Amino acid sequence: PDGDGIVRRGRAVLSDGKVSLPALGLRLALKARGQSAEAISLSPDGFVRGEGWDIPTDHHGNVLLDYAGPDGTFLRIPYWDVLNGRIPGSLFRDRIVLIGATASGLMDHFASPFSPHHAGVAVHATLAHNILSGRYIEVSEPAWDWAVTWLLAFLAGAVVLTVSPVWAGLAALGLVGA
Repeated sequence: PDGDGIVRRGRAVLSDGKVSLPALGLRLALKARGQSAEAISLSPDGFVRGEGWDIPTDHHGNVLLDYAGPDGTFLRIPYWDVLNGRIPGSLFRDRIVLIGATASGLMDHFASPFSPHHAGVAVHATLAHNILSGRYIEVSEPAWDWAVTWLLAFLAGAVVLTVSPVWAGLAALGLVGA
């Protein structure tokens, strides 16, 4: 989790600099694509590289997760329904299936941007989904952050100097609200 306790990143790869091992979410995506785990590497420029794809990561192999929605977004089926034959096996054919605990008493819950109680298995599912769909959140370069900040400050100053005080106040409220 981040400093505020919210899980925004998922570990895609574990690496000691020589050997890179895919974590569960990446391993699931590789299996679904029919690709080998031996072909992956963690590059110094912040990418996990594979056979025809790159995953943007930090230098530790963590990916910023693009959550598909709140906890429960992915289909959940109680394990006992499967064991008791209430769910047809065809439902699982050609799909990635994760088995994990979702009961709150088992303590495998984390705070996410959507919910204070996001099941740990759903975090793994989110990482696999991000990789398979190619949906990633990428961090902009600090220089771009500064450029956009200064541009907005300049525009706000120009608005304040060229319009009436009432409109300037409304524009300032609009910028603060954005």
